[in-house]
Amino acid sequence: MPEDSHDGDQIRVEGMGNAGTNGRESGDFVCEVRVAEERLTPQQQSGMRLAGVGIPILVMGLANASGSRVTAIVGAVMVAVGLGMAVRDGIRTNLRWWRQAGTEIVGGAVSGVVVALLLSFLVSGFFLYPMTFLILLFLFMSLASRRSS
Repeated sequence: MPEDSHDGDQIRVEGMGNAGTNGRESGDFVCEVRVAEERLTPQQQSGMRLAGVGIPILVMGLANASGSRVTAIVGAVMVAVGLGMAVRDGIRTNLRWWRQAGTEIVGGAVSGVVVALLLSFLVSGFFLYPMTFLILLFLFMSLASRRSS
């Protein structure tokens, strides 16, 4: 493995792959580098994503002037549990590890925004307006098309 290899890099060795068919030459051997210090464990991924989902819910609960603060408490618990899951396996000082952690948090936050919008619409009664329904429908369709591609 080359010295400057990072997690997810691909190394290609020409002519060292499987034997060719019908007398053709061997193919290339391609492998993907896995560096444990630069990878999130599955528990860390789930924890970061849960914390990301909780952040918009927490902000929405704190910004809501009327009603109870139950939403803020739920968001705070989600962030706390998520961060607890993430730090259980240890925190790395590697920049690539932090980049992956940030990606998971942002992905969770996008989902959290959708959940927070739905909660606010359901609580405030705005869900009855047709325009709000169309906006939510458009949001879900765009999220579904992004995940399928």
